[in-house]
Amino acid sequence: NSRWGTMAKMNLETVKLDGINDIVLPNPLTKETEKIILEPTKYTLLCFSASWCGPCHRKIPLLKEIYEKTKENLNLVYLTTDESTTIDDWNTLMEKENIKWRSLWLTDKKLKSDWQISAIPDFILVYPDRNAKKILLNEEKDIQELYSLLNK
Repeated sequence: NSRWGTMAKMNLETVKLDGINDIVLPNPLTKETEKIILEPTKYTLLCFSASWCGPCHRKIPLLKEIYEKTKENLNLVYLTTDESTTIDDWNTLMEKENIKWRSLWLTDKKLKSDWQISAIPDFILVYPDRNAKKILLNEEKDIQELYSLLNK
């Protein structure tokens, strides 16, 4: 039941994210709040990232590929961990990279802690039943596992 034990458990199995359908965060571009989960009947991939994160930038081509192949079954949502001093850099990155999916600003540090986001990039797949699981997108087998899950 330690913090590390809880983190390991979340990485290995699905957990229920109670209230996920009601959580709202600001859109960094419009500053309007939006629900994280817009379509609770679809899978949602939460992508934790930041403007200053090199490994996050390297994931953009893969995320674009996933988006194009799965946009009928999967909603992608960027959750940026940028601070107020770098949020304009985030908006610039989204425009420069022509990102077509939504982006929200993870201003609630408790969520980051609750979801055990200790490093970025990080990914949580939220199922239509509100169960969720951290997923890796580092190897081809990880990506194929995601595609296979979505095509069931």
